[in-house]
Amino acid sequence: MLRMRVLPRTPQHLLTQDPVTFQYFYDQVLHSYLVDSEIAVDNETAVKLGCLELRRFFKDMPQVALKKKENFDMLEKDIGLEKFFKSSLLSSLKRKNLRTMVLHAFQNYESLTMEGCIFQFFSLLSKFHSIDVESFQNCAVGDDQTARLSCVIFVGANCNLEYQLEGGERRFLAAFSDIEDVCYESELMSRGRVVMDVRTAAMAVVIRTATMTMAVHLATLIDAYCMVYTPNPHSRMSGIGRKSYSNPRLSGLYSSLEEERMRGVVDHYGISMATHSFTPGDDYAEVREPDRQVLGRAISPREVMLEERIGEGQFGDVHKGTLYPGVGVA
Repeated sequence: MLRMRVLPRTPQHLLTQDPVTFQYFYDQVLHSYLVDSEIAVDNETAVKLGCLELRRFFKDMPQVALKKKENFDMLEKDIGLEKFFKSSLLSSLKRKNLRTMVLHAFQNYESLTMEGCIFQFFSLLSKFHSIDVESFQNCAVGDDQTARLSCVIFVGANCNLEYQLEGGERRFLAAFSDIEDVCYESELMSRGRVVMDVRTAAMAVVIRTATMTMAVHLATLIDAYCMVYTPNPHSRMSGIGRKSYSNPRLSGLYSSLEEERMRGVVDHYGISMATHSFTPGDDYAEVREPDRQVLGRAISPREVMLEERIGEGQFGDVHKGTLYPGVGVA
């Protein structure tokens, strides 16, 4: 499923600004809670969270309906209890005990609105799991290639950039407003690293990652937060990870790179192309023969890391993969 990666500071603010995105954010948090075994809660909390989703899903269902065993059995058979309760809870309780706990908890939420159920869900889950950050495991802060990758990096609108050493507390690393430049680079055989120029740091801040894919995800996420949560909506990406664009929702209909492409000046990697220009309102553009220099440019297999197979195409298997322009990964 598609995921929101740049998360809101508060769900309440998101609801007032964009109710549709707010609902999508809730669906994302609910899905992660139900399927992620690392999000651990006790049975009592799991029942409460499930009842909140039950109340939201069946907004007009009276509490008395669940007192009938046949209704509870129909809920399990036709819809599935796993849509509301974690599998760890379902496997640890007998159905009779689960129904008793659900009946007891559900009555506390009978008068809640749909939005009220969602806010209660967020509030309860936040005691066990942060819903406003994305974490990256197996990292290290610093340029020492011999250091163990035992650090966790946290990225979020409220915490900015933080890190946590093994067995330690979370510590502040950098503010989005102070990040002037960010790029990802390859390191060793398959590892990667993110390098940032931070206004308040004398030297570049380096985050080493277990894989190159993780470095790309981390760098692009940091860049996205910088564009959304600072007064300057322009990308900070440079070097290998450079994509000179602006956030179109924040700085206008077309980004600078899109405008350049529309004028035929650069292609996806900034390569000089045709000089014919046209405006975004044009219905058609002249198709020009590319020069030999452009024809000689192609994606090298060494720049592509294949991942899982996702299907079969006309010329063979189709794989998911990651492109690292200018970096040999083979």
